[in-house]
Order: sequence, then C-alpha cells, then structure tokens
Amino acid sequence: MDGDYLNGETVYLCPDERSDPDTENTQDESQRKLSDLVAPPDKYFIAHLLFFFTGLAGMLPISFFIVANDYWMYKLRDINSDEVDLKNKTDLQRMFVSVSSISQGFPQLIASILSAKFAYRIGIKTRYLITLGSISALFGIFTALVKVNTDSWQKLFFGTSITVIAIITIFHPLYSVTNMAFMSRFPTKYIKVSMYGSSISAMFSAVLQIICLSLTPSPTTVALIYFICGTIIMLFTCFLCYVMQYSPVINFYWKDEPTDKTNTSSHTLKEFYEAAYRIWPMLLALVITTGTTGIGHANITNLVVSEGYTKDTKNMWYSKYFVPTVTYLGSDVFNLAGRFFGRAIETKRSALWVVLAAALRSFVMGPLFLFCNAQPRHHLLVWFPHDYQYMIILYIYIFVASVLAVTQMLSLPKLAGDKKELAFITSQVVGTTTGTLAAFLNPVFVNLL
Repeated sequence: MDGDYLNGETVYLCPDERSDPDTENTQDESQRKLSDLVAPPDKYFIAHLLFFFTGLAGMLPISFFIVANDYWMYKLRDINSDEVDLKNKTDLQRMFVSVSSISQGFPQLIASILSAKFAYRIGIKTRYLITLGSISALFGIFTALVKVNTDSWQKLFFGTSITVIAIITIFHPLYSVTNMAFMSRFPTKYIKVSMYGSSISAMFSAVLQIICLSLTPSPTTVALIYFICGTIIMLFTCFLCYVMQYSPVINFYWKDEPTDKTNTSSHTLKEFYEAAYRIWPMLLALVITTGTTGIGHANITNLVVSEGYTKDTKNMWYSKYFVPTVTYLGSDVFNLAGRFFGRAIETKRSALWVVLAAALRSFVMGPLFLFCNAQPRHHLLVWFPHDYQYMIILYIYIFVASVLAVTQMLSLPKLAGDKKELAFITSQVVGTTTGTLAAFLNPVFVNLL
C-alpha cells in the first residue's frame, strides 16, 4: 500500500520512518520536518478548501454587516421620509459602525482570554463545529428580521442588530484561536491559503452586495438575498470542518492531537510571556495598526460621499454604488494584492522595519481620512474633495496594511521557534485587546468631523 492508516485515514510516511502506532505520535520536530517532504497529495482539495473557507468564514460575518451600507442607511434613515440623504445622515446612521465596534469589544476580549486559556480542552473539530454552527444560527435569525418593518421601533432595531453582532463576536475569538492553533501545525503555504480566504471575505461581501443592488431597487430585498448567501457560506464551511477527517493531508499534519483533553496541561503565563518576548516587534506593529483603525477604514470611510452626489441625484453610482464599489470592493482588491508581497522575517532586528512601516501608515496616512469628503461634518474642512484623492489615500493605506499583516503572520512561526502555537494565540489576544480599547475612540473620530 502507499501509506499507513491512522484512525481510518491513510498517512504517508517514508519507508524508514514507519513505526509502531503507539509510538508514532512521539516523533520529534526533526522527524516532522522530514515527513513534510513526503506529505500526501491533497486529494479532492479538501485541505485547500478547508483553509480557504475557514479564512473566509473568520471575517465574513463582521464584513457582511459592515458592507451592507445601503441596508443600514435605509433602516436607520429619518422615518419621516422614504428617501436617504447621504449628506445629512441621522445619528444612528453615522454612528452604526462606531457603536458596533464598541459592542464587539469587551465580549470579544473576554472570550479571547477564556479561549486562549481553556480552548485546549475541546478538540479542534468540535470547536470549529460549535462556533460555525452558532454563528450560522445567529446569521439566520438576523436574516429573518430583514423584511420586518422596523420604522416604529427603529432604536430598538438598532440595539437588536448591535446585540446580534456582539453575540457573534463572542464566538469569533474561539473560532480565531482554533484557526490559529490549527494553522500552527501546517506549512506556510496553507497559512497563505487561509489568509487569502480572509482577504477575499470582504471582497466577496462587496461583490455580492453590488450584485444584489443591481437585481432590485428594494433595500430590504437586496439585504435578504445578501444575508441568505452569507448564511449558506457559513454552513458550507461548517460542512468542510465536519469532513476534514477524511483528508489525508490534514490527518498527516494533525495526527498527534491529544485525544484525552483532561490530561492536557494548560499553558502558563510564563510560557505566554516567553512567546511574546520572541515576537515582540510583530506585537508592537500589531498594536500600532489595530489601535489606530478608528481613524481610517471603515469607521470614517463608510461616511465618505462621492463628489458628484446630491440629494436629488438620479445617478445610481453616486447614491448606491460608490460606497460598496470604491470604499469596500476597491480597498479589498488592494488588500488582496498586498497579500502577495508579504514575506517572512527571520530575526527581530529585521522585524523593526515592520514597526516603522506600521507607524508611518497609522500616524501619517491615517489622519488624512478626516479631511476627505466624509459626511455629515461640522468642524473640519475638506482638504481632499475629489474622489480620486480619496481613492489614492485609501488604497495605499489598505495595501500597506495588507503587506504588514501577511508579513506578521508568516514571521510568527520563524520568530517563535518551538512556541509557534502560543505565539499565534498571543497575537490574537493582543490584537483583540488593543482593538477593544481603541474602539472607544471611534465615536470621537466621527464627531471630530
């Protein structure tokens, strides 16, 4: 036969590496690296599909809510009119993204800490199914509310929507920690596939939103089609996680996961500190990047209006398509392009340029969004009124962020050494903590306008 069997699955090994099943799980790191050379083919592309869709599903729920700009503008409009005036948004319209960011903060932070500390007690596959199943169910509940007339209870609808997003974020950290722990066992080519999926999630949301907008003029019908498609994607990812046990590639790299979770030791704070010390330049760059998101995309950019827009315009580009196309789809294209330029860094000394690039992007380019044509505004002048100026600033900002994100992710295994899994978990917790604290500044930036 071509390979041995492990838990009913074929495991491909070199002839001189075949060993007794009872001792096979004790192979050291050098043996694992040698085994990487003879990894089985990814039959039916289950492993590639799994990594792609787990990356896609990791960001999909949140990106879906944000990109549905036309739906929120309609639902949160002045109820005395059926028309939406993008230059005179209501408080609910202009604060939706900011408030949703805050609502995600503490639930996500607490869930991240608990996940990092106790998630090991639950198997990887079980964690995937619990998180994806729960998020899919919440997605379905929200989809059911799309066609309900909420004008008479608009503020309650606003609070309900924010609550649903907050509940989803409770499951999201467990999903992210699971995903990072899972990826830590695989070669970087699979990590890249996952990151491509993560990058495409926002692009997928934007393209789907544009397609739905072209199908019908009704904002609620657009949203219904849109959210149903999102629910289907989440359920398909859940299915892939269920059948991943049938992939020889996944069994090959993950075959030594402990089966008795009660006998697995919890990671200590000292171990987390050691992992953090090894990757501190990447953590610093992450803090700078995550801590300044409120001044840029999408807290401010979702409010930017095309220079050609007027309340009475009949041009659908200005009133319907500008935000999902320019602000979301365009930025997502540059986000994806940046993924191809990220490279792993071997030493902490070389990693310092990442910190410098993150600082320049966040503290020099970020504030420029405050002077683009974001509406409504009462304080700051518009220095960049033209669409092309806004697009140049946005796309450079996004491209640099994407390059930095890939560089950070690919560098973690190199810098962490034998602390790879802890490094990924530490990175997740630090990013979530920074994002939680920084989210409280989001309404401040909006009010600066």
